Amino acid sequence: MQSSEMAESPPSRANSAAWTVLALGGIAAACLSFLFFSGAPALKEEAPVATEPADLDYRRGEEHKAAGDPARARRFFELALEKNPDHLWARFALGDLYLRMCLYEDALRELRRAERTKGPSYALLEPSLRKELGFVLKNLGRYDEAAAELKRARDLDPADREVEFHLRDLARVDRVKGRVDEVLRTPGKARDAEALNAQAETLIQGEAYAEAERLLIEARGTAPMNGRVLLNLGRSVQHPECHCR
Repeated sequence: MQSSEMAESPPSRANSAAWTVLALGGIAAACLSFLFFSGAPALKEEAPVATEPADLDYRRGEEHKAAGDPARARRFFELALEKNPDHLWARFALGDLYLRMCLYEDALRELRRAERTKGPSYALLEPSLRKELGFVLKNLGRYDEAAAELKRARDLDPADREVEFHLRDLARVDRVKGRVDEVLRTPGKARDAEALNAQAETLIQGEAYAEAERLLIEARGTAPMNGRVLLNLGRSVQHPECHCR
């Protein structure tokens, strides 16, 4: 009777705490995985079945990328390209990996190489290639080129809502850019704190953070306790360094 009661008794506090730690660890791992994989768009297309040694390295690279190991993924993509420099999928995958890592110049280089490589499955891959070129160029501040690539992506896949979102965002940037240019042309136009703050807000909207910071430091000198100036100064010096989307 006693052993039966012990078997049906609730778990000890130590066991409960252990399960809590394991559950929290699982949630943390899931969050880290989301952060890594939401950095770039997922491919709608599937790569062709492996038919050559380079394909196997490419597949292994994709497995490591899916497991959240960019260093090993990069190594296998590079191995695939050593065996076959014209391996379109490995070239694109390497560019996609660099985009996820916010290495935009490297991503642009590899994606342009993929564009030149072409190959039998190029038409299958081109919508994703154009979209990622648009994302990379947008993050490099080359907005006109980014819009051109995203429009080509939209023509290839009109149902892609992510492309539409980024095209609308680029249109907003283009509207702000004119006001930013005006501010930069006339930096000495007004020197009171409120005017400087207003100019800085326009620069922040256009992601011209360094220029905004200079104006806000000057504004803080004339009005050290101005809350809006201090808030915008914080926005200008703590802006995200990595915009993968």
